[in-house]
Formats: sequence, structure tokens, C-alpha cells
Amino acid sequence: MKAFINRSFEDARRFYNQGIENFKEGKMVEAISCCENALIINGEDIKLYLMLSKMHRHKGDLNEAFGYLKDAEKQYLKGDPYQAYPIQKLPFEISRQQNLVINEMAMAAAIDGDCEEAIILLNKAIASERQINEDPMQIPFIYFMNRGDCYRSLNEALFAIADYKLALERSPGRQNIFYTQHTNMACDVVMSCGHVMWSCHVMSCHVVMSCHVMSCCHANSSTFSIFLSVE
Repeated sequence: MKAFINRSFEDARRFYNQGIENFKEGKMVEAISCCENALIINGEDIKLYLMLSKMHRHKGDLNEAFGYLKDAEKQYLKGDPYQAYPIQKLPFEISRQQNLVINEMAMAAAIDGDCEEAIILLNKAIASERQINEDPMQIPFIYFMNRGDCYRSLNEALFAIADYKLALERSPGRQNIFYTQHTNMACDVVMSCGHVMWSCHVMSCHVVMSCHVMSCCHANSSTFSIFLSVE
């Protein structure tokens, strides 16, 4: 019996490893199939749910991705039947993957023109990240970058600038992206609300930087996609 169990787990590991290889090669259908086979053998392995969620997220199947994360959450809670942990007590990786899916859902809403809904979703992701990260600087910059884009689409320039600044603080290595895109167009936006910024002394010492930061919201689609690419 023990030999059978060991052999089954070895089969599950083999399916999982093959799934990872297929995923790296971009063979998403084959990758998902392998991990689903592994899950049939070992339905208690949380990493299989997480990997299947990641695969479906990359494939664009966001509801499937979120569903596997809820399954991972249930599997985790089964480990301690005497206490149902609140969401902030879930393992870091489950919460992080949930937030990444929520980010993709927000971007889908924004693409459909519902930037208000996108902001609500991004607020949820950012709030969760604040709970799982002791250091707020560890919150991924993409959430602020994307929320800034949504505020920009709603002509909320000050909110957009504030979020772009938060994004830049968390991604100093990407300054070239923030500083080189359509600066003149950005300056027009900043100058149009400059009297508000100066009178309120909001970021008044960073007006020049803000001009450049605002410019990223006018980037073309190929640049915009850089900010949505997440592992």
C-alpha cells in the first residue's frame, strides 16, 4: 500500500514538472492538462491550485484563475478545522496570486470603459497587499500604475499623479519608462491643473518630475502593456 501511495505521488510530481516545462514553453493547454492530472492524484497539494490559477491567468481565463485560488484557500483552511482564518492570515502566495488576478480583472474593466469599477478592484488589491506586506514599499508598483491610468482616464489628474509617484517610488529602475514618454502632452495636463497644485502645495517641489510621471499615462499600447506584465 505504501509503495502504491509513493508511486502515485511520484506520478503527480511528474505531471507537475511536465506542466511547468510546458508552461515555460508557452504550451498553455498542455501545461494545464498536466497540472489537472496531478491534481486528480493529489488534491491536497496547494501549489497545484496556485499553478493552475497562474496558468489560467496567463491564458486570460480570469474566472477560472480566481476559482482555483478559492479552492487553494479552502484547502488551506481544511488544515485547521478549528479556526477559519480571515483573508489576511492566508499564506502570502495565495493572497498575492489573488491580487494579481484582481489586477487583471481591473484592467479588463478599464478596457471595457468602466474605470470606476477598475479603481474599486485595484483598491481591493492594494488594501490586501498592505495587509500581507510589512513594508508598504514591497507592494508591486503595477497596482498604483494601473490605478493612475484609470484616474487619468477619468480626468482626475491629481489622483493620477499621486499614484504614478507611488509607482515610481516602488520601481526606481524603470525611471526611463516614466521619464521618456510624451513629455509635452504630460506638461499640458499638469499645467492645466497647476494652479490647484500650487495653491494646495501638493507636490509643488516635484512639478517637473510630475510632468514626466504623468507622461506615462499617454504611452502607446505597447508601453502600457509593460506595466501589466506580471509573473
